[in-house]
Amino acid sequence: MAEAEGEGEAHLAVFGNGVCCLAWPYLRRRIEDSGWYDATCVYGYTGPVLAGFDDAKGIDRASFLADAWRALNGVWAEQQIVSVFTRFHPLLENAQFAQGFEGAAAGPAPALSTLGRTASMDLRLTQDARLAGYDKETRYEIRRARRMGLEVHVDSDFARLDDLIALYNETMLRNGAEERYFFSRRYFEQLVQGLGKRARLLVATFRDGIAGLLLVVVDGPFAQAHITGIAEQHLKLSPLKALLDAAADTAKALGATWLHLGAGRGGAEDELFEFKRRIARLEHRFIIGRWVVNQARYCELAGIDSTSPDAREPKFFPAYRAPPPVLSAGRAGETSA
Repeated sequence: MAEAEGEGEAHLAVFGNGVCCLAWPYLRRRIEDSGWYDATCVYGYTGPVLAGFDDAKGIDRASFLADAWRALNGVWAEQQIVSVFTRFHPLLENAQFAQGFEGAAAGPAPALSTLGRTASMDLRLTQDARLAGYDKETRYEIRRARRMGLEVHVDSDFARLDDLIALYNETMLRNGAEERYFFSRRYFEQLVQGLGKRARLLVATFRDGIAGLLLVVVDGPFAQAHITGIAEQHLKLSPLKALLDAAADTAKALGATWLHLGAGRGGAEDELFEFKRRIARLEHRFIIGRWVVNQARYCELAGIDSTSPDAREPKFFPAYRAPPPVLSAGRAGETSA
């Protein structure tokens, strides 16, 4: 789906020995005005997965992962990839599978970096215990919205997909989201079709109108609050809180143990993260990985020296994709990053 949206070529690298395997999904993106590429991840929480070690005997995991990293580097070299970026999944805790992975000297140090925290709801709790865990204001607003007539139901047939698209775009515009957070109608249609029964669309209605919608993905023990849209005229009702509360009940009924709400904007612990923490009490580390796998080419493309501080502590990664400086409102010639 990301490939169809023009985000890059979709690849899955798999390294195995007949018993264990590591699988790493990524997008291969062309670097403009060059014959080179980099690897990045799709929207959301991704990273590698590891399988087979439950039944493995006599296999040292650290040695296996070191071999996997060497094999990955070989594949990326063949694909003319210069740098690699990924977000990891806070609940899978799959950053541990890349603990020993190191890139070239021109890359960030350390390669793994914690951006902040994400929040999730513990669905093992009873409904009463879960509600008691919400902060006082959240409990009040959910009950008030219901008293006023807000209702939440599951749209099993996705008859309200057009409303989700419209209100999602409205919400992104209202929050000043970057262009990369806007998706085509085809993307939404493929998302719903691809997820099948793992997707649930929750719809909050108020006085015969749509107050908000929430797309939840449920797969085994994990549920993810993925895409939401809230009507501006109903913001004072706080329909998202009622939607998340209903999503917890829906996900638990489908066998999920956790409902992951994610982090703040860009991983920051901002007002969005604080909103999530008022309803989701479990916290997880949000980790990203950044590697330079072709030092000479990276430095050439970024116009930096491998010994410069910008190489080891970059303000933007990869450096050659950094946005140009923005002219400030001060004197001519002054810029701010």
